[in-house]
Amino acid sequence: MSLETPVVPHADRTTWAKRNPAANVQASREPTHKLTDAKKAMCKLAAELKKTGQVALNAAVSTYLLEQTEKLNALAAVYNVKVKRIEDMVNSQTHYKKSQAPTLQNAIVHFLAKKVNSYLPVGYRKTLAELKVMAQDDLDVQSFTKDDEENLIIELIEYRAFKKTGVRATNKVASQDILLTLDRVINELDCLADRTGFSTFILGARNSVNDEALPTFHGSGDSMEFFSEVLERDPWELARLFEQWLCKREKSNITNIKRIEMNYTNYETTIVQAHGVKLIGFSLNQFVNPSEVTNITDMQQLHNALRSGECKWIRLLQPELDIHAEGCKACHKDGEVVGKPRKKRCDAGVLRGKQKRAGMDSDKEKQDTLSKKQRTSHLLTQSKLNTGLQRQKKRPKSCEFINLD
Repeated sequence: MSLETPVVPHADRTTWAKRNPAANVQASREPTHKLTDAKKAMCKLAAELKKTGQVALNAAVSTYLLEQTEKLNALAAVYNVKVKRIEDMVNSQTHYKKSQAPTLQNAIVHFLAKKVNSYLPVGYRKTLAELKVMAQDDLDVQSFTKDDEENLIIELIEYRAFKKTGVRATNKVASQDILLTLDRVINELDCLADRTGFSTFILGARNSVNDEALPTFHGSGDSMEFFSEVLERDPWELARLFEQWLCKREKSNITNIKRIEMNYTNYETTIVQAHGVKLIGFSLNQFVNPSEVTNITDMQQLHNALRSGECKWIRLLQPELDIHAEGCKACHKDGEVVGKPRKKRCDAGVLRGKQKRAGMDSDKEKQDTLSKKQRTSHLLTQSKLNTGLQRQKKRPKSCEFINLD
């Protein structure tokens, strides 16, 4: 069988999303449209009204704070306590917040956002407040059953998980995500070191030369001295070495899957079709495991091809995979065998696992339904058979040679 794929440029691997085609990719935000003169005038008027309202709000808040101070002083005088104690009781709050499960209201708003905003351009989409008002009057929402409401909550949970782990679509968006996340983590670790004296360090780098993120190192507490005193290395030198190791490792692992095994017998299906990669420049006449080759000349030729880079793995584009799949189907129609079919089990048709245990349980139930006399006779017969087998085992064997001395 010969399945030839046309020669096309190598697959694009310039972003993390393109290097992981099977992962869920978060769509990038659409660019905002330029405002027209009428829209600019409306925004200017809204800003002036907002500024006027803010001035009035500031005056009202100042009056409220003055009244609150007078009220707190009066309470402190009545109950003979300090004003600070009453302020702590009024303004008490905690840092720790429990994670709240998605509510039905949040799930309905998410459903309406997909239903309405998906067809509107940027700048004309409904806000959260408008969606909450729509949720009260929407006919589809009012006709939801209990199962529909549960499905909406499940969809919202899946969407939130997707937003947490979904792959970034471009290198620019990925770099922004990395910077914001690292700033938040570094701030938390620095505060942790100030509060508890717990020293930590972060070492991060990109895993491809196409990424825009720079290597990062940060140490809190006394962790920076560890590298100079113990490892005798500059931390930033380690960061650069870490980046080189990651980029080299990514280049050598084209599938981004750990612990994958080569399958020469079913190469067309389990390797090419399953992982979208292909081995080119294979110098042997037959595509077989090199351990099966007994000719030293062929082995040297294959070794030279691997060292020179002529024999290497490439990633296939989706059109190439479609052509390859059509070729496999054509071979099946012509009666050719693609790969090696799986051998049929010798115990095919026999119950195994849970089904076997279920069958044993049913046999036990049948046995329990037998009469007492039948069970007794069955046990006696089984006991006699076991006794006869034991006697046969204990019977002495005759010697092949008899010693007459």
